[in-house]
Amino acid sequence: MTSKFRTFDVSFGGNLSEGQFHTEVAAGITGFQSIFRKENDVEIIFDRVISASEETALDAIIAAHTPVNKIPLNQFFTYSPRKEWTKAFVYEKIGGGFNHAGESDLSDILKIECVARCDTNTSTPTEYSIRIYDKTNNIVVAEKMGLSNTQDEIIDMGTIVNSSSGTILEIHAKKTTGKTNKKVYVEQATIYYNY
Repeated sequence: MTSKFRTFDVSFGGNLSEGQFHTEVAAGITGFQSIFRKENDVEIIFDRVISASEETALDAIIAAHTPVNKIPLNQFFTYSPRKEWTKAFVYEKIGGGFNHAGESDLSDILKIECVARCDTNTSTPTEYSIRIYDKTNNIVVAEKMGLSNTQDEIIDMGTIVNSSSGTILEIHAKKTTGKTNKKVYVEQATIYYNY
């Protein structure tokens, strides 16, 4: 039986570091499985019903949680493009662009994650690259090369180049190897801001 305990954004003071919180709970309460975030709600999931004393311990862990790398729960933006794929061997825009206010108006981008994959092909494996491109300033904001996963994965885009002014950001993707009829898919990009 799985027991779900729901808490709210305010219980974390607006901040949650998922990996750090997982370590804190797992060290104090057995059976901890995962956390699920949706907007300002957080579900804390165990593989069993926890006891009253464990629930008290969980409340204390929540109250004491102070992220080392704070990412406010409401300070991220997810973009899902209308067109999610390309067959091109040169960078091609995936979907439309989206507005980013820039660090002077908003904040630095802390990190970017994309959900991406390529088609399976046993005879000629497909390899691909993705990037986030600042169309206004002609700058590569983040780029990940040499990818070959054929199942959806969350790709950490690595080092970020921030813009000091408002800009239009685009998701670009290309194949670097593989057959011409095979596709690369980028289903979404999530941008985390450093507040």
